[in-house]
Amino acid sequence: MNTSEIRVFNRYYDRLLGVFSERALDTAYTMPQARVIGEIYRNPGISANQIAGYLEMDRSYLSRMLRKMETEGTIERRPSTESQKIKCLYLTKAGNVQADLLEQRSDERIQHQLNALSKQDIQLLIRDMQEIKEILTNVFSESYPDKQEKKDD
Repeated sequence: MNTSEIRVFNRYYDRLLGVFSERALDTAYTMPQARVIGEIYRNPGISANQIAGYLEMDRSYLSRMLRKMETEGTIERRPSTESQKIKCLYLTKAGNVQADLLEQRSDERIQHQLNALSKQDIQLLIRDMQEIKEILTNVFSESYPDKQEKKDD
């Protein structure tokens, strides 16, 4: 198997997304923090274990991140209806404001990056991205259902 082209694309796409920027989308958040906020935003009531599994994130690192976000007033933890031991994560009002800002800036960045493309090229790109996701979903399973489609236009 020739993996070099896949790795070239991955490096290109990481750079395009700004994965290695110190702050995500000119906010106070790192990319991992922004991803965690996004997961809670799209999946209210998700557990830390679900996030850690889905994002393949170290649980200790995630725990420290969540503790900081809770102290800052971005998230809150509530006991699960199934078990008092399990804590469900929710954004606070301030957290929702930040999540909306991250979503807005992410949309603006993508629109800016794709401005030069024709509608036809954008449709082709989206179709191919959906096909890539379908192919890879056969190989990689997700820890919980991707609910993003419900918030997208």
